[in-house]
Amino acid sequence: MRVLISGASGLVGSYLLEELLQHPKITKVYSLVRTYSNNKHVKLIEELVDFSSFQAFSFEGDYDCAFCCLGTTLRKAGSKENQFKIDHDYVLNFAQFAKEEGVQSFGVVSSLGAKTPSSNFYLDTKGKMENSLKALEFNVLSIIRPSFLLGERKEFRLMEKISTPIIRFLGLFFFGNMKKYKGVQAKSVAKKLIEATLSNNKGVIVIESNEIN
Repeated sequence: MRVLISGASGLVGSYLLEELLQHPKITKVYSLVRTYSNNKHVKLIEELVDFSSFQAFSFEGDYDCAFCCLGTTLRKAGSKENQFKIDHDYVLNFAQFAKEEGVQSFGVVSSLGAKTPSSNFYLDTKGKMENSLKALEFNVLSIIRPSFLLGERKEFRLMEKISTPIIRFLGLFFFGNMKKYKGVQAKSVAKKLIEATLSNNKGVIVIESNEIN
C-alpha cells in the first residue's frame, strides 16, 4: 500500500507516521511537510508543500489512502482567521488533492465535541471541516474525535504540562457518559485511526474519544 500523510510533525501525526512506517502492508509513506525532518526511514518520502496554494509536486501518484493530522491552537495561529485557515482550509486542500489523485480512504483527526453550528469557535471550525470532507464523498472517511491528548510533544506547552497530571487524575472518576472526557494517549489515537481507515467498512466512520482505548 502507498499512503499520503500531512501533519506528521504534530503529536498524533508523529505517532501516526511511526505506525504507518512499521505497518507490514505499507510499502511507501509520502509525507507532505513544511520543513524536512531528520527521519531517513527507507519507506518514507518527504515533499515540501505550501498548504495554502497546494502547488504541484513530484510525488509518484497512485495512492491507496491518506491521513490528515493538520491542526493548530489559537495562540499559535495568532488569530481565529489563521486558525480556521489551518484547521479547515488546509485540511480541505489536502483532501481535495488526495481525492483528485484517486484516494478513496481518508482518515482525519478532529476533536471531541466537534459540531456546527457551535458557540465554541474551535469546535465549530472542526464541525465545518468534517462537513467539508463528507461532501467529497470518499468511499471511506474516518473521523476520530479525541479528547485531551496525552503524550510527549516536540514543542513545550506550559499549560499542557500543568494540566496533564490533573486530567489523568480526574479521568479515574469518569464513568458512563463521562468516559469520553478522559485524556487519551496520542499513540492510541493514531492506531485507532489507521485501523478504521484501513478496515473493510464503507462510508463515514466517526470514532468518539471513549471508543479509542
